[in-house]
Amino acid sequence: MKQTLIACLAFLATLGACLSAHAADGQVRVVPDSQLQQWWHLAQSEDPPLPSFSPDHLPEGCVAIAFMIHSDGTVSNERVWRSVWSDFQSKNQYNNYYLRVVHQRRFTPAATNEAHDPVYTYQVFTWTSSLVPFGTPKPNHSDQLRVRQHEDAVKAKCEMTDFPQQVQAMINSAQAGKKP
Repeated sequence: MKQTLIACLAFLATLGACLSAHAADGQVRVVPDSQLQQWWHLAQSEDPPLPSFSPDHLPEGCVAIAFMIHSDGTVSNERVWRSVWSDFQSKNQYNNYYLRVVHQRRFTPAATNEAHDPVYTYQVFTWTSSLVPFGTPKPNHSDQLRVRQHEDAVKAKCEMTDFPQQVQAMINSAQAGKKP
């Protein structure tokens, strides 16, 4: 518990210093996932292989990974911001997998981001079991709609419409010396 608290406080201090250092230049922005495309686009990348599970053990869930995109398009300061999984044993495996995915990603600036301004943002990743019976050659429209609704419901558990406010609250808490 004490090591977790120390690690969390160290992260907050690093994030606060990083955002504060750039805030004077007006270059760092805390951007919700829904606005990321206005600043940066994901460059072509290849994700590592997915974790493997037995067919009778397929967890569902989502994870929101927060991270910084630097002016050169590289990523750093990745951390799990929110994580909801149906199976506790799978939680660490999936969280670590998606942290690796984000760390390996590269971004190119959007046309509106001519200055290549760095941003602190997040992305939600989901893993759902198929609701379409195995062996179905082509799911019908009803099946596709049901799957999409289920995936959206799982993803909603990790969405954060107030992400900029959450980041600011963590920075304020760290600067005041309070526990997050």
